Amino acid sequence: MRKKRRRKDKLDVPPDNNRPESSDSDSDLSVVSACSNVKPEDPKDKYNIYKVKGYTRKYPEDYKQKELIVFLTHLENKRTFSDKDRMALSKGIREHGVSGVMHLRTINKFKVGVTFDLPNNANMFLKNKKLLDQLSLRASIPAGDTEVTGVLTSVPTEMSNKEIFSLIGSSKNVIQVRRFMRRVRDDG
Repeated sequence: MRKKRRRKDKLDVPPDNNRPESSDSDSDLSVVSACSNVKPEDPKDKYNIYKVKGYTRKYPEDYKQKELIVFLTHLENKRTFSDKDRMALSKGIREHGVSGVMHLRTINKFKVGVTFDLPNNANMFLKNKKLLDQLSLRASIPAGDTEVTGVLTSVPTEMSNKEIFSLIGSSKNVIQVRRFMRRVRDDG
């Protein structure tokens, strides 16, 4: 027996009830009932990724790892780093007085890594727009170095990502809420 394929253009949105039910635990019901008086949102907006405005990735001052790497890529997509680009980068680092550079390293043909000794030096390099604009480069740091991903389970489907963001408490700053939806398979 073949399984039916689900159409991709339809969004599985649960029905909007005034009083949602939760059978997982009493704590889920209290969270849902606290948010049930909020006006209903557009179903597509309800599940969009919610991000904090104005967040930029940077190394914390008390960062303990030895390698503080900043990735550099060209503003133009799919443009490779040539030897000429690497020479221009090292010349620009000397001219602009960027301090704390330990070494330059090729990550792949599209990306170069600049390793710094202190978090403050790496953060100042990220803000050095004059050098980056002169060489038409984009600077970023790896997400795995500064961010941690957490997973919440048993979240009611009636809650929007914005509501979840407002209710989350953590010892770290929460910067984004994303929802992973399960496909509902119809056996029939």
